[in-house]
Amino acid sequence: MIVLKFLSLATAATFFSEDNWVYGTAVNGQEISGAGGEGPPPPEDDEDEDGVPDSGASGDAVVNTAERAECWEQLHEARSLVGFPEFTPANILKITDNDWTSGQRGNITTLKEYLAKVCNAMKTNEAPVDLTPKTEGTFAYAIQEGENADCKAAVDYWKDAFTNFNGELPPAYAAGTKPYDNAQNVSFISLFNPQASPKVDCAYFVCPAATQKSKSSQDSTETDKDVKALICVTTPNALTESQKPFT
Repeated sequence: MIVLKFLSLATAATFFSEDNWVYGTAVNGQEISGAGGEGPPPPEDDEDEDGVPDSGASGDAVVNTAERAECWEQLHEARSLVGFPEFTPANILKITDNDWTSGQRGNITTLKEYLAKVCNAMKTNEAPVDLTPKTEGTFAYAIQEGENADCKAAVDYWKDAFTNFNGELPPAYAAGTKPYDNAQNVSFISLFNPQASPKVDCAYFVCPAATQKSKSSQDSTETDKDVKALICVTTPNALTESQKPFT
């Protein structure tokens, strides 16, 4: 039955025309540096104890932010087209102090540090290092440019990945290999997570570029890049090594 549903999705894909932190193509069609391979090297500036690039005593502070995005309507509309049940909203991403329970912080001591590790991972195209508590699930990821999340644009972008599978069901999962080395493809699996009782959490991350002021000048020099992205994580994990996500 799942095969028939996904073959019908081939037409529906034109209806609106370990974690995988790889860049794909932005929802506005702009190619993102590092697509399909290793990302750019991290900035060479020193970092402070929170993992934020240190801009020096005279530098501007970098404030990474994340706000939950209510994308339920767009997610449910896409899943309903192939007969999948709705997600149950859940606070999976640890983006506010209230998201942690006693004893959960592990080696993460502040919300600032948590956001910094996620933002640095997005900028360097690498999985967050020593991120505790670890987020279990499958990520959907879309680079955006606005001040607020565009849920429809992100969901449409993730749905479009169906054409990357050439009209066939996705193969057995092998981390870091085609087609799972493409964030859009992984996002497609996350969107259509086939697991029972699926849950979802979405957040819009705004990660400003770090800046550094010259010791002899008041001019600020950009040493980093701005990154804005809508991230949704669905659970249970839809990808298991050596297993096909849909059977």
